[in-house]
Amino acid sequence: MRALEPAHFEIAGVRVTYVQGAVAIGVVLVGFFLSSAVSSRIRGKPETTAPWRATIAQVAGHAGRVVSIVVALQVAGVDIGTLLAASAVVAVGIGIAMQKVAENFVSGVILLAERSIREGDIVEFAGRVARLRTMGIRATVAVPLP
Repeated sequence: MRALEPAHFEIAGVRVTYVQGAVAIGVVLVGFFLSSAVSSRIRGKPETTAPWRATIAQVAGHAGRVVSIVVALQVAGVDIGTLLAASAVVAVGIGIAMQKVAENFVSGVILLAERSIREGDIVEFAGRVARLRTMGIRATVAVPLP
């Protein structure tokens, strides 16, 4: 009778067949690819980017990645409700440990939403002058000017 059972492996007590695992990985890869494509499409070309587009592109990209991971977990047979309850406890611990990162994340969202500075602007910091190349939620890339 055991020969008729599909080949599987266990992750945290959840039986996942190899087919489910392969489909879940495929869902994540396709989801990440589509999220990046949609985000790039929303953002547009840097020189023609409207003030709100960079923010919406970032949020859409992250939301698409989260949705693809949740769908992949469901395909693999993982109970999402239990996982979310357990992750809430872990998230509180991580949140306490990463307060500075969270502060920087919120600052990035505010900068992207307010648009007080934009890609292409020239800024001065620490006595150096630079042009903002890209702005993201977590980091802003500035290129020094000669």
